[in-house]
Amino acid sequence: MKALLEPPSCSSLCGHQTSGDIKITSTISLPICENCLKQTKQIVKLTREDKALLLFKMGAVSKLSDDLYHVKNQKNASLEYEVIPSMNVCTCIDFERNGLPCKHVIATQLFRTSQLAATLTAAKIQALNKIGIVQ
Repeated sequence: MKALLEPPSCSSLCGHQTSGDIKITSTISLPICENCLKQTKQIVKLTREDKALLLFKMGAVSKLSDDLYHVKNQKNASLEYEVIPSMNVCTCIDFERNGLPCKHVIATQLFRTSQLAATLTAAKIQALNKIGIVQ
């Protein structure tokens, strides 16, 4: 019996030629053909966190004030949702239905964390410059 060291490719599963990689999760990427990709899209369900990360990477989050953000709709960029991060609330239907942090709230949290990290890094560099360690 042959041990598999890596996930099987699409061609070993269905015999189709692969046309590229599809990212199944944030850590797994499999070569897959177009036909199987269509079937896979029906099976793979992205989590709120996955969708939030996509929104953040797309630059869909914009800051209006310290506690008010707009997040663009993933499918229709002209539609935006308001997010109040201090209360973890959003104007989208998912939040209204479930009352749980939606992808827009999570994307806003990612945005705020990245902004804070950038600010802290700049402050550290400035402090190191003052004492002559970094030039």
